[in-house]
Amino acid sequence: MINWFVDHFVPGGRDDPTIFKQLEEAAAEIPRGCDGLMAQPYWSGVMDPHWDSAARGCFIGFGGGHGTAHVYRALLEGMTLDQVLRTELMERNAGLEIKEYLAIGGGATSPLWRQMLADASGKPVLISDTVEASALGAGMIAAYGAGWYGSIVEAAGAMSGETEKVEPDPKTWKDYRELLEIYRGLYDSTAAVSRKLVAFASRGTKA
Repeated sequence: MINWFVDHFVPGGRDDPTIFKQLEEAAAEIPRGCDGLMAQPYWSGVMDPHWDSAARGCFIGFGGGHGTAHVYRALLEGMTLDQVLRTELMERNAGLEIKEYLAIGGGATSPLWRQMLADASGKPVLISDTVEASALGAGMIAAYGAGWYGSIVEAAGAMSGETEKVEPDPKTWKDYRELLEIYRGLYDSTAAVSRKLVAFASRGTKA
């Protein structure tokens, strides 16, 4: 989603090797809640818990003072709030406590998002020394299969590195809880409109 935004709406797109650093620095200066802008990150429908293929992404709260960095931060906050909401639902339904997150993939390279997830969830976020964890896991399995190690557990122990821990900042907790309650109602407020728009678009009305 972040790549989509940068490729389509940020001059130069990902051809500029400094673009994410620029966006991160600018978005870090914007207060929590993006000066009233919120994003729902359902670009391709949504699975758990709504199971709605017609759900769509939206931004709400646009004003004349919002710019590129606001949109970037709103996307990060939307994905974060959605993750926290899903985690809390899982904990409640399964009767368990999730004590920490392990961030992998491209998002794990974003210091702003890592801290945002820790703050909004109140849980530490662990960062592996390689964000390409899927490839590393495949390598561990292959190393065991090739007979280099006696078990996958042994291969994992030998081939994994240290993790960095991002601790939540308790001073931000109240703000994120308030934003979470606002976000909680966003899907129900937009679902019917999204279904009508999807149905209209599927008719293939010509220009």
